[in-house]
Amino acid sequence: MNNAVSKITILSTSVDNSYIRTTQMVTINFDMNTAGVFGTGKVLYLELPFSYSEWIRRSETLTTGSTGNCYLEQTGSGTNLASACVYISKRVLKITVSASTGQLYTLKIKNLKSPSNLPSGRNNQYRFNLFCVTAADESGIGFYTFSDLSSPLTLVNDNSLVDLSWNYYSFAQVSELIQLNLINNQALTIYTGYYSSIVELRQQTYPQNFQTSMTLSLSNYANTDFLSMKDNFKIDLGKSTAYFRIAAKQNLTPGLYSLQFNKAGDTASKYTAIPPLTLVVNNKKCSLVTESNNYLIPVGGSTLPIIIKGLQCIPIG
Repeated sequence: MNNAVSKITILSTSVDNSYIRTTQMVTINFDMNTAGVFGTGKVLYLELPFSYSEWIRRSETLTTGSTGNCYLEQTGSGTNLASACVYISKRVLKITVSASTGQLYTLKIKNLKSPSNLPSGRNNQYRFNLFCVTAADESGIGFYTFSDLSSPLTLVNDNSLVDLSWNYYSFAQVSELIQLNLINNQALTIYTGYYSSIVELRQQTYPQNFQTSMTLSLSNYANTDFLSMKDNFKIDLGKSTAYFRIAAKQNLTPGLYSLQFNKAGDTASKYTAIPPLTLVVNNKKCSLVTESNNYLIPVGGSTLPIIIKGLQCIPIG
């Protein structure tokens, strides 16, 4: 950035609600400080706070038109100047702007998913930034929001709903019992082709019985990409726990995935939306092991049964 960069002034920023794990409409009124910047059309960029990035996928597009989720107008005109809106990263929305000779503009982003958890400390005082480029190759920033007259935004919990969160576990067999060990990592490693680790969807107040039956379904991947060993992500009324063993399909590409879920069955709206589930998919093959490395075979006899431990290697088929 250099001295040639001109100023965009954000006059006000507002959201229609401040709850986490819901959808918001963000409204930004801004002043380009000179008329005709979009006289021949230009590209405007919206930079979102870091905490919003978890729901967004690069190349995801937003609808435009008079009722679109991406709406930019010369303030008060009632005409959407945004002809295309696409996320070029998990935090930057590229807005293609039709020609306009105005100076004051209003940007509205509808159905924007708010963060799944409260940002900590000063991160819960956040702003949106705008900038646009001048060069055809988008190599230089020509305008930037050096001045923001709006107050910082904050997020809060919706205390009228029961909060839900994920826990991750490894497990081991001790005698005839299964022992769960809590994993404090931000992401859980699962494997292609077989079930291994365990996840739990836990209510805010624990232990507490679930107040309704629910079924979870993936909204950002095919339901066949990630499989649950327990009735395909079903939660039973009256039970206090909801454990799932998860595996990835055999040929899924290894890497980091953030799973987003829709829930069905919560007709009385007792629960928050399902938070994203962050997984690392690994294609490492599972090793079957025996209880001992050495076995004695008496002459003329046989060993006791050789037990193979396969509890963490259950194939998806």
